[in-house]
Amino acid sequence: MQGIPKGAAIAVADLLDHCARIQPGQEVVLLAHIDGLYGGDNLVDETAIAWIQAGVQRRGANASVLWIDEKAKPHAWRLPPVVKAVLASCDVLINHSFDLAFEEMVELKQYLWAHKKLMVRNFATTAPLLCTAWAQTPHELVSEIRYQASVPFKEGLPWQARSSRRSMRTTRGSRPTRYGARKAEAIGPGRNGWFRRYGSRRLRARSFSIVCSAGGQDISASPRFSASRSG
Repeated sequence: MQGIPKGAAIAVADLLDHCARIQPGQEVVLLAHIDGLYGGDNLVDETAIAWIQAGVQRRGANASVLWIDEKAKPHAWRLPPVVKAVLASCDVLINHSFDLAFEEMVELKQYLWAHKKLMVRNFATTAPLLCTAWAQTPHELVSEIRYQASVPFKEGLPWQARSSRRSMRTTRGSRPTRYGARKAEAIGPGRNGWFRRYGSRRLRARSFSIVCSAGGQDISASPRFSASRSG
């Protein structure tokens, strides 16, 4: 892309090719909040959005940008109808919102589950952030680290954690024994609707996508996989 620093170009390419996996002909929407342009919580800048939009177009996909002006209300979060409508009609949503967080908004999570939609959350929402080493960390590397860290966790294995006071903490609900120790219990089954096992690769899961343009992307997505840069 013309006029984009080399580091930012690397970050954008990694986001689009290895995390979101943009394909020719797809309908891709970039979501951002207007308040983020003026010091609001949903930090973003138009340059970063323009670079990512251009990258999507260069890959033969259709790239649209949706700017919304609806701040989250305390104890009254909701998925704005316009965002829901966009999700229904696009193939990939690249989310630059801090208010619309998959991990915290049940309505968004349930919608993505029910409709098998792919959302990629990009945390490198400004031009300076896209130029950092954090944003340029390869998505595949972060994904592999996440996977390898989860491999030892298997259903049925016992576990316990020790505190600095030499007492032991184990699974919730176990009763203290002498000297502050707690009975060790077994690891239960995974409760995530997309990842039935702890050692699951997100590329094989049917979930949403999170992309952390800096330090890797996280995928949690649709029939293809899930995605911000992290596993």
